[in-house]
Amino acid sequence: MRKLRVCFSFVFVAVVVAGLAACGDDDSDLSSRADSGDAVLSFDDLTNCTAKKAGALEFVKDTPYVCVESDDKFKWEKVSQTEDEPEDFKVCNQKREGQYALASNEDVFYVCSDEEWIPLIQFDDEVSSSSGKENGSSSSKSKSSDSGKGKRSSGKVSSSSDKGSSSGKVTSSNSKDVSSSSGKENGSSSSKSKSSNSGKDTESSSSVSSSSGKKASSSSAVSSTSTPSSFSTGMDESAYDSHKNLLTDYRDGHVYKTITIEVYDEERSIRYSEVWMAQNLNYAYLADTASFCFDDQPAKCDEYGRYYIWAAAMDSAGVWTRDGADCGKDKFCSPTYPVRGVCPKGWHLPRDTEWKTLVTAVGGDSVAGTLLKSTSGWDGGGNGTDAYGFSALPSGGYGGSLGGEALIWSSTEGGAWKAYHLNISLSYGDAYARVIQTHKGDAISVRCIKDYVSIDSSLYDAPRNTLTDYRDGNVYRTVTIGSQIWMAENLNYARTPRNENDSTSWCYRNDPVFCDKYKYGRLYKWSTAMNNGVSGSKTPVRGVCPKGWHLPDTTEWKTLCNTVGGASIAGKKLKSASGWLGANGTDEYSFTARPAGYRSYGGDYNRDAEVAYFWSSIEYDYSKAYHLSLEGAVADLSRSLSNYGYSVRCLKD
Repeated sequence: MRKLRVCFSFVFVAVVVAGLAACGDDDSDLSSRADSGDAVLSFDDLTNCTAKKAGALEFVKDTPYVCVESDDKFKWEKVSQTEDEPEDFKVCNQKREGQYALASNEDVFYVCSDEEWIPLIQFDDEVSSSSGKENGSSSSKSKSSDSGKGKRSSGKVSSSSDKGSSSGKVTSSNSKDVSSSSGKENGSSSSKSKSSNSGKDTESSSSVSSSSGKKASSSSAVSSTSTPSSFSTGMDESAYDSHKNLLTDYRDGHVYKTITIEVYDEERSIRYSEVWMAQNLNYAYLADTASFCFDDQPAKCDEYGRYYIWAAAMDSAGVWTRDGADCGKDKFCSPTYPVRGVCPKGWHLPRDTEWKTLVTAVGGDSVAGTLLKSTSGWDGGGNGTDAYGFSALPSGGYGGSLGGEALIWSSTEGGAWKAYHLNISLSYGDAYARVIQTHKGDAISVRCIKDYVSIDSSLYDAPRNTLTDYRDGNVYRTVTIGSQIWMAENLNYARTPRNENDSTSWCYRNDPVFCDKYKYGRLYKWSTAMNNGVSGSKTPVRGVCPKGWHLPDTTEWKTLCNTVGGASIAGKKLKSASGWLGANGTDEYSFTARPAGYRSYGGDYNRDAEVAYFWSSIEYDYSKAYHLSLEGAVADLSRSLSNYGYSVRCLKD
């Protein structure tokens, strides 16, 4: 069984993704396909080429024709030549502009455009499965006859990029790259996406992630060059292209714009980035029984996404995961967070706290509505500035009206009857965005947020001797010395202060060049190094270190010194081989202690290139703590004032 797939959508011909079930043997020779009994005698005998038949293949005697959209009209186009490989095609020149050709060894159709043969349609033996009907219809399949010659069927066609659509579709095979362009949005045409078999790069408009209030625009052109070629439509997989800000949901082939917004976690005093879908989800969950198009019009789904009752948004039926199983109307449930729900794999339905964090990140609830709303479509002059590219549409809810409000589910319930959602409504002022409750039985929109590696986590790569701190993305060299695994660089994690008077770690002389270029890392007060822990608390003391690592105590510092030959020579062996005034170290164990100096309690910076001081987790008294000092050849454990700024090295748990 064969299925017609759209590989590339081009500027003058928009071929939609087709579920064409063409039967027959595996012989890719066109004449054998024509012999199946479906060929007609003349061009006039062909059935009408319409939107529903876009992508269908028919024969006039032994000549193949394909139904395509050209110049806003659907018509049959002749396939002018058939060769084993595209390299065997006649030269694509001005004379052959717009002609179609088939590479029979690949079963791929090409179109001649701008003096290049562009791959357009592929026949693939694998029939991708679908998790459910989309827009209420399923693709038809044909059975092959005993003789091996099947009857050709045009099957059902689902639109890949209708005009006015805000999300495109893409279909890929197990062996071919795929490119598709999304439809026009708000009257503006999508950018072109081109690719040739000669290895030229795909063209698309560049995208900008927003982290400082600037609009995060993204390309509407879709390229598979950054997505796994093994994905095919129907698989429970997704691909996120961070360069183009695009998410491809391979369950149905939809492609969504995304944005990146920097947020601040007050509790942990850190900044990090969140990736959000910038369009409403349009996945047909359980066909039309739990998700709906506005006024039951598929074209409205393309523009506004689908509406979901809360049970569907949570995937209460457990189609994809058990995270939100049995979460529905008129009952309490205990979801497992994060709840994937109806979202693509690797993404989840945001909690109410994630919505609140987003609203806070863009300026607070009193202005977030204006900044998050789309620039068109809102009633009464209520359009937004779309400052972050979030493009909240006034999609209302199923059975309601368009233009007045945006209602988007969260995964947090407010009781047996209600759940939380993001609400942007004209009735509460154009600028407002609030997180409030609505009935679980209401059908409203869904936006998904990308799963993230826990912010408070780290990755130790033993073969490469590296440690990645996911709190800020810094990567450190590590070294194994005896039975201990140490960071081989000074910690450079900046715990964001709550206010300007709360700076508890510094770069030497307040100059980032010392933190980064000179590899000094940051200087920390002891309380900061301990993360406000105290001596005698849970051991080992993690302190300011990445998760899975800890601030060494005095015994662990002594173990290190003894392993490298004793305190009297440990300084020389642990110091870096360059950067020191006077005698450099030998760095025999690749510990690479650098002369970062220190910061006094009065704010003065002293003795860089001369000394290295490292905090331990052991307190001496209320005002002092122990540290390891390296100057000459000696490594010395001594005590100093806790409000001095010293370096930190972390030890693996």
